[in-house]
Amino acid sequence: LEFVPAFSKLNTWELNEEGRVVIHRVNRGFGAKFAQKFMRAPQISRIKLEEIGSFVIRHMDGQRTIRELGDLVAEEFGEKAEPRYERLAEYMKSLRNNDFIYYKDREPEPKA
Repeated sequence: LEFVPAFSKLNTWELNEEGRVVIHRVNRGFGAKFAQKFMRAPQISRIKLEEIGSFVIRHMDGQRTIRELGDLVAEEFGEKAEPRYERLAEYMKSLRNNDFIYYKDREPEPKA
């Protein structure tokens, strides 16, 4: 909970018309290039986040810890977010495994 997540510059994000975060993931590597050329796979995938995930990404500033983000989530969503720390830890793990975030205080930013 004391890790400081930051959004990786490998990808970008924007807010859609619903106010949700949409992550633009560049599909890299040999397999992705092959699929793009021969199977018409997209060069960029767009991943639309749900309400709480969008809130977390918008408030992730590279200085707040996961605990602080959890406190903001609780203020904004109340009981809807519970159990907030467990959910947030799993969510951060998923974001990290997909190279959307890195832990600024623990590791270097991922490179393409």
